[in-house]
Amino acid sequence: MTSPAARYLVVVPVPFWPLPDGRAALESAFAEHLVQLLASLGPQVQTLEVVAPVMDAASYARSQSTLRVIDPMVDRISCTGAYPAQTGTLQHLLGLPRLAARLWRAVGRAGFVHAGPSHLWRPFENLALAIGWLRRRTTIYITDIDHRESARMN
Repeated sequence: MTSPAARYLVVVPVPFWPLPDGRAALESAFAEHLVQLLASLGPQVQTLEVVAPVMDAASYARSQSTLRVIDPMVDRISCTGAYPAQTGTLQHLLGLPRLAARLWRAVGRAGFVHAGPSHLWRPFENLALAIGWLRRRTTIYITDIDHRESARMN
């Protein structure tokens, strides 16, 4: 088992598709960023875990050609489902206690918690950072360039 200090946790709203063999399909550019991030962290970080929404089968079928498969045994990157990506606002808010427990366990496995700004009605990234702080993990708050550009355009 990997020690918490050697595990890096990324909590993002980017959906993935879990494959039956433990691999995961993610948007290809995002998957490449994860590979580069892990490589940049140096030898002290051995694995990266992504906690993200799980896309539905229809979304997977539509976007399959733009996805990249990540294999935890090869890439040292694994994905954990946060909630179904198609979950409505009310169901998401009602599911926060269950999600908090899932994040508590994920943060417990990690030495670092990396997340960004949460949507007001889907606060799971902020929740992960708060749990990271409570569990005395190193927390890293990142604002994605896409988010900054979206704010500027609006």
